[in-house]
Amino acid sequence: MFGMKVDDVTEAQDEIKVTTTGAIFILGKRSKGEIQCYQRIGKERLAATMTLNASLKDLTIDWSDEESCFLMRPVTDLGIGIRINADSTLSIRSDGSVKKISYTGEWMPVYRAVEQGNFLFMDENGGVSAYPLKFGKYHTSTTKARFSKKGWQASLSFLGERLLTSVFPPRQFDWDKSFNDRIVHHFFSHPATKPWNPYPRDDELEEYSRWGNILALHWWQHGFLTGRGKGVQSRQDLIHNSPWSSFHPVPVNEDEMKRTVSKAHQLGMRVIVYMTSFYHPGEPDEFVNEVDSVVRRFQLDGIYIDGVSNDIVRAYTVMRGLRKMLGNKILFVHVPSPIIGKYDRDYVYCPFIETYADYILKAEHIFTFDWKHLRYTISGCNISNSIGYACNYDYDPKFTKWLIKQSPKANTRLLYWVGFDAYVEERQKIIG
Repeated sequence: MFGMKVDDVTEAQDEIKVTTTGAIFILGKRSKGEIQCYQRIGKERLAATMTLNASLKDLTIDWSDEESCFLMRPVTDLGIGIRINADSTLSIRSDGSVKKISYTGEWMPVYRAVEQGNFLFMDENGGVSAYPLKFGKYHTSTTKARFSKKGWQASLSFLGERLLTSVFPPRQFDWDKSFNDRIVHHFFSHPATKPWNPYPRDDELEEYSRWGNILALHWWQHGFLTGRGKGVQSRQDLIHNSPWSSFHPVPVNEDEMKRTVSKAHQLGMRVIVYMTSFYHPGEPDEFVNEVDSVVRRFQLDGIYIDGVSNDIVRAYTVMRGLRKMLGNKILFVHVPSPIIGKYDRDYVYCPFIETYADYILKAEHIFTFDWKHLRYTISGCNISNSIGYACNYDYDPKFTKWLIKQSPKANTRLLYWVGFDAYVEERQKIIG
C-alpha cells in the first residue's frame, strides 16, 4: 500500500527474516531473544539491535501477505506475538513475559528525543523509534538512553502490553511530486465582498491557478464559523458549534461547492477540502467513511485533514484507513501524528504514521525555530518521506525570509496562503 509492502518472509532453523520495502528484520530463534533491524532506504545499515529478556527459540511464521507478517510462539508458551507491517513497523504483544528490552545502534543520532518511555533517534539518513503502548492507567514504561562516540544504547523497562518499533524511512521520497505539486490553501474570500461567499470566485481561481495546482478549501462546511446551523456570538459558541466537530459535514452552499470544484478542474487544479479526525465525534472507521462520502459526492481529488489524534493507535488506524480508502488520491495532513513532549523542542512523533500522507503540515503558531527543527520535524525527507510543509501563515516577515532560503536545503516546502488576512479580521470581530 502506497509504495510499501512485505517483500519476503523466510524461515530457517535458527532465524526468521522479514524484508519490507524500508527494512529487514532478522529474528534469532534463540533462548535470548535478539532482533536485528536493518534500514534499506536513505542508507543501508544496521539501524538497531533489539535484545529481549524473553526467548524467541520457538518462534514460527503464522501468516504473511503484502501488508503484514505475523509471527508467534506456541500458545502453550503463554508468549509473544510479533507483527511486522509493510511500513517497517514491528509490533510485539506480550502477556508480561517481555519486561526488559535494550536497543543498540552503531551510528550517532543528530536528533534525540526521549519522552514518556518513547524514543526517536535519527540522522540525515533515517533512524529508529520505539513506543511502549499502555493499556490501563497502571501501566508505565521508562527508557534510559546513553550516547558515545561508538553509537547509542536505549534500555526500556516495559510494563505495557504492546511495543512498536519503527525503522525509517519506510518508503522512497517522491522527488517529482515535491517539486511539481504546489498547494494553494484558501481560507475564504473577504467578507466585505457582497454577497459574501466562503468559496473563491472564478477570477480568484484563475489567479490561484498561476501559483499552484492543488486547491485546499478550508471553510466549505456549514456554515461560516458555525456548525449545526447555529450563529456564533462568542468564543464559547465558536468552540462548541464549530463545523469541524460535526459528525456529518455539509457544504455552506452545495451549488457553489460544485462550481468551485468544476472551475478548478477546468484550470488544471486538483481540489481537496478540510476535515478533521481530531475533533470528529465518531470512531476511526466512521470518520473514514465520512471522508469517503465527501470525496465521492463532490468529485474531489483528496482530502486535507487538520489533526488526527493524540492517541498512537487511533492515529495509526485513521491514517492507514484513509490511505487505503483514498488509494492514490491526495492526503494532506496537519499534525499527522501525536506530539509526545513539548512542541517547541525535540519531541517524539511517529514517522510510520506520517508516511501515509502525501504532504504533512507542521509548526503552526511556533513563530520561530532553528534549522534542526526545520530538518527533523517539519521535513519528512529520509524520515516518513512525506513532503513536509511549514505552517507559516502568521510568521514574522524577517523569519519567513530565513525560512524561504533554508526550506530547499531541508527539502521542505511552503504553501501559497490566500484569504487568511480576511480570516484574522473576521475572527477578531466574532470573538473580540
